[in-house]
Amino acid sequence: MKKNKSFYLSEIKSVIEVQNNPKSHYTKSDISVKEWITEWDFKKSKIDIYTHQIHKYPAMFIPQMIRKLLNEYSEEGDLVLDIFNGSGTTSVECLLMNRNSIGFELNPLANLIGNVKTTPIEKDKLINSYTKLVNNYDSKRVKRPHSFNGIETWFSKSSIKYLSHLLDCIQLEKNEDIQNVLKVSFSDIIRFVSLVRHNGFKLHRDTKKFDIEWTKDGIFKEFHKSFCKSLSGLFDLWEDKTNVEITLLNVDSTKFIDDYSNSIDLIITSPPYGDSSTTVAYGQFSRLSSQWLGLIGLNERGFTRNIDNELLGGKTTGIDLEDSILKRSITLYSTILGFKSLIDSSDGDTKKKLIKRTKDVLSFYIDLEKTIIQGSKYLKQNKNFILITGSRIVKGIKLNTDLIVSELGENYGLLLDGILYRKTIPNKRIPHKVSATNVVGEKTPTMSKESVIILRKK
Repeated sequence: MKKNKSFYLSEIKSVIEVQNNPKSHYTKSDISVKEWITEWDFKKSKIDIYTHQIHKYPAMFIPQMIRKLLNEYSEEGDLVLDIFNGSGTTSVECLLMNRNSIGFELNPLANLIGNVKTTPIEKDKLINSYTKLVNNYDSKRVKRPHSFNGIETWFSKSSIKYLSHLLDCIQLEKNEDIQNVLKVSFSDIIRFVSLVRHNGFKLHRDTKKFDIEWTKDGIFKEFHKSFCKSLSGLFDLWEDKTNVEITLLNVDSTKFIDDYSNSIDLIITSPPYGDSSTTVAYGQFSRLSSQWLGLIGLNERGFTRNIDNELLGGKTTGIDLEDSILKRSITLYSTILGFKSLIDSSDGDTKKKLIKRTKDVLSFYIDLEKTIIQGSKYLKQNKNFILITGSRIVKGIKLNTDLIVSELGENYGLLLDGILYRKTIPNKRIPHKVSATNVVGEKTPTMSKESVIILRKK
């Protein structure tokens, strides 16, 4: 490496020596008393605190909001469930606030990130492992590059070469927890060093990146920056964490797990705001990292399994526009009537596209209802089920998910205690506008507000 390896190790030492003050993250200097008491936007809050700063991930919670909900709707020692755990924001806050927690998450990359955020590791062991990694990366011969279907579409030859070498060095680490920390830092740089457009979730190539040739030192420099950020967050967490049990499961939230029947004191979760193909494409966002790390398998045709097809609303085969769910939510019934009106006034390809789009919408709510059913089974009596959702606009029709969730919940013994509205949605990496027309440069809004829906099991 052009940079002396001692440079990287000295930077790690400086991270260790920094005197952090983790408890200041939730003081009045962070957010005002008024905002804490009366508001839910937390616009001025410091977000990159503790291990929340580890690895970018779409549509992450504001930590302060979860902390406020935990304060108001649970007690120390309670068991909290997040059925769409994502990269583990709820789990981290439970760890800090002396709540036991369970997280369900279908995306294996998100689950890996969540585990790293919540697993204590001895500082000395981690530093010693990183020292070995630096030495190995500097001295060991670059072996045969890694390969997977489409790799040369998304990565230059130079980035493939040195990413492969880095990953080989990471996999020499025998301690699984430490290797996971290194893997997450590796994953964190994948999109940046790829040919993928940096902003957004979907996989679109960026022509401005085509002429970039990555060097051995350049790849490691980016990895090192990510690792230092992770290290700082982990040190803060070790300083402030409590002794509670954190369980993260790579499971489908629409499927019931009998072990947790009538055992949960509080559910806090944020379901996807719609089908992944048009809102937040979690699978596309995670695909390249998952391919490099071998986190997702192959489908029957030998292509990488598409996680987006397995998430809420990912499959529309067999969806009937007269599904019985319409009898359980008057708001959803009215919404689908609006789409049917658009369909009836169209023909040809436009009509076909509208039918498919309507099925996308309905499929999402059918899957969401399944998670509501399961959540009602997990909750203890008189305990709360809190969902943070977004109200979307599709084809000019507003989808009032807050009302739909409230109405569906009533069918399964979940009473509405109230709905809180967030005026702004900071830190939510979601598309507020999309190109929904054929006019170049013209965009239409997709998001209007975010709702905190508070249900209670009777």
